[in-house]
Amino acid sequence: MTSYRVSNTTSGHVFGTYDADSELGAIAAMCRDAGYDVDVIDGEIVFPPSAPETARDLSDVEAEETSITSITVREALDPSGLGDPSGCDADWQEQVCDSIRAEIESVLGEQYPDAELDIEIRIAAPGQVKRRSVEADGATPAEYERLRERVQHAGERGFDLACGR
Repeated sequence: MTSYRVSNTTSGHVFGTYDADSELGAIAAMCRDAGYDVDVIDGEIVFPPSAPETARDLSDVEAEETSITSITVREALDPSGLGDPSGCDADWQEQVCDSIRAEIESVLGEQYPDAELDIEIRIAAPGQVKRRSVEADGATPAEYERLRERVQHAGERGFDLACGR
């Protein structure tokens, strides 16, 4: 799926960023987000009969593929979060980092296939707290927030995979 920014061409208002297979699918997702039970049939968005005429007029609505060109993720894992610090060895820590990195790369590569990815996951020095930074060139604030959530969920899945969960 691709992320699309859906906006009003007259006012410039951005309704949000939606994942869909097409621009029309993204506009339909925006309509569903607004509470309308719409379907896409034969290349058209079909509203339920109860929807007001003003909601059906989508002539000023457009969807544009997002323009995120690069994504940088930096994460420092707290070594105490990997169990008993005295029992953690370098191989285990590297395995956890590799698993988290691979999961984040997989998710971001699928969602943003044209973006350049730069992902670094490492173990923090003892006493440092866990830190994560995410940067995305070309992202709107809404896109950035969704990207941060994707990175967080992917990182958690990567950790669970490393732990055999």
